[in-house]
Amino acid sequence: EYFTNKGISVIGGRAYFIDPHTVSVGTARFTAASFVIATGAELLLPEIAGLSTAGFLTHKEVIGLDRPPKSVLIIGGGASGLEFAQLFAIFGSKVTLVESTPFLLGEEEPEVSALLKKRVKKEYDIDVVTEVNVRSVKKIGLKREVTMSRKDRSGTLMVDEIILASGKRAVVDIGLENAGVRYDEGEIHTDRYQRSSAKHIYAVGDCSGPYPYTHTAAYQGQVVAHNIVHPKSPVAAQYNAVPRTIFTNPEVAATGLTEKELKMRGADYKS
Repeated sequence: EYFTNKGISVIGGRAYFIDPHTVSVGTARFTAASFVIATGAELLLPEIAGLSTAGFLTHKEVIGLDRPPKSVLIIGGGASGLEFAQLFAIFGSKVTLVESTPFLLGEEEPEVSALLKKRVKKEYDIDVVTEVNVRSVKKIGLKREVTMSRKDRSGTLMVDEIILASGKRAVVDIGLENAGVRYDEGEIHTDRYQRSSAKHIYAVGDCSGPYPYTHTAAYQGQVVAHNIVHPKSPVAAQYNAVPRTIFTNPEVAATGLTEKELKMRGADYKS
């Protein structure tokens, strides 16, 4: 209704490029001089034997639960993994969080990772285990038996539910080959003006990166709108001071580059 009131036609269905200037939605076809792809990202299912058969929850199903599980394993130590870990611990679940890398919140400063790891254990009794790989999952009755390994050691854990909070990949199954748009599993390739390899087709948000934030996608949309309306004076997306917040307790807020990124660029900085 909001879009309709703004004079925007909204059509429900799956869009698919059939050539660089035409998309099909069901039996209908639509042509345009310019296109903006904003298909987002979908969960990247990790290669864990038996996971699909045993069953798991994503961020979509989690918020629809009637009651918290007695015990839960969260796979993924990023922002959403930590947020859900604290949420379920507050509701009384016994929470174990596993991360395959050495750090939680791997894109942030290591001091933040260390602080949160200590705090969630002390204040919420959350077991955080890093550098661990989940090998297999087996459903036994109403529970899940999870086999994990760390270096040369392995063990099992029995939990009521598994929450998947690991990586995502761009949604690209929309006929991009027919439109001449380059992509890989991670994202649609764009230049600094948000143009794809087909210069009349733009991409914004999680399907193009480089940041998985709603406010970044909205900003990219503004860039694209300007560049379509003013093709002779395009503007480039600037990411010098991208803000981000992680809704843990304590909350984490940051903007711009991390110290690691500054070092990689050889930049002068103060810490």
